[in-house]
Amino acid sequence: MITIYYLIGGCILSILIGAYAHARVSAFKKKLIDLDWDTVAGLATDVATIKKRLQKMQAVENGQNHGRINEMQILQQLATKGSLNGGSSVTDIRENRVRGG
Repeated sequence: MITIYYLIGGCILSILIGAYAHARVSAFKKKLIDLDWDTVAGLATDVATIKKRLQKMQAVENGQNHGRINEMQILQQLATKGSLNGGSSVTDIRENRVRGG
């Protein structure tokens, strides 16, 4: 006897959940009717274009920053070596030759 009440309650609950879902879908459809799909499509392509440009700019910026950091480190090392050598960082090529026998 109690199982019949559970079954009836479950059926009523499923009908209420279905009615709630139907109301939400109907409200969503009403909102979509007023939407201009051409504008939405244009906005979607604009967002995709901006995203691609932003990614390219970030890639270029990352590459430039990486190179600048290395160049700055090299210049600092050369400056410190030059100041240690008395300001002359130029060496004669003839002194660096390896003589074979």
